Amino acid sequence: MHAGGIEPARAEAIAERLMAAENPVAFAAYLGRKREAVDLLDRLARACGIRVVEFNSIDLNIPQDSPCYAGIDPLPLLEQADLGLLLDTDVPFVPQSAKRAGTMQWIQIDVDPLKSDFPMWGFPTDLRIQGDSAIILRQVLEAVEARADEGYRKRVAARIAAWSGGARTGRDAAR
Repeated sequence: MHAGGIEPARAEAIAERLMAAENPVAFAAYLGRKREAVDLLDRLARACGIRVVEFNSIDLNIPQDSPCYAGIDPLPLLEQADLGLLLDTDVPFVPQSAKRAGTMQWIQIDVDPLKSDFPMWGFPTDLRIQGDSAIILRQVLEAVEARADEGYRKRVAARIAAWSGGARTGRDAAR
């Protein structure tokens, strides 16, 4: 299956949603199969203040020393999150344990967002995008960087600073 990027208006729409979110989170499992995607996710996470979890991870999806790396347990993040990204993941969390997931807004980016080989795939999504996650993350990052002003950058920096021990806790749990 060949996958590419998305039209600029869709990248802009994703950037808008990410920038409007108060507590965005991302879940990735095999995004790291493309080396450039790891750096792009880390850069986008730092630009938007997105906490990233690697639940059922197959590849490294974000550097574990990133302030945005939140470990392997998605449930604590779902308690406060208002927007979630599903990036190249088949099982981002256990639905029965994630009661709040249905109240959140979800964006899924995957080479196969319909999960055509799965007999049943029941994760909530508001926006499903088929494509190459590395290309799409680059497009969204460029849209965020073009829109971000000093006020937005300060809000994101404050959000990341407030996590202080979260990344360390996530790394400890992963070990």
